[in-house]
Amino acid sequence: MVGRRVYRGYLLFHGRALVCTMAQTFEFHAQPAGQVAIQVEGRPPGSLQPDGTLLDAEGQPIGRRPSSYPDKDQATYPVTVQERVVGRPENPFYGGRLRSLRQMSRPPAVEITAPDVTAEEQDWLLALAFWNVLFPAAIQVDTSGIV
Repeated sequence: MVGRRVYRGYLLFHGRALVCTMAQTFEFHAQPAGQVAIQVEGRPPGSLQPDGTLLDAEGQPIGRRPSSYPDKDQATYPVTVQERVVGRPENPFYGGRLRSLRQMSRPPAVEITAPDVTAEEQDWLLALAFWNVLFPAAIQVDTSGIV
């Protein structure tokens, strides 16, 4: 992860991050304004906008997630692609900072709720699940001294 924190009344992450699984590689490029461009295996499925809109590679809206993370008492949040709820990624702030001390059960990283999810929809759900891990970690790390 290479980047830095940006403070604009709230914390954002500006930089790049790479997530590799056994099957796929996900690249994230976060802009200072809050937009996150996403690539899966070198091809761009699109970007996540600060207002929660999911854009395809041509910049057309194809879905959405909440513009901000839900309250700490909600374990997941809905993701809509092509006007249907396809899954529910984990809320990374669920339970607050003391979740492990409270022995709260952890929901799955993403729950697929639609019966016939396409490969593109799966890519979006996985990308959002990875971003849920990257974003809270990235805003805590000050990498401004890295060139």
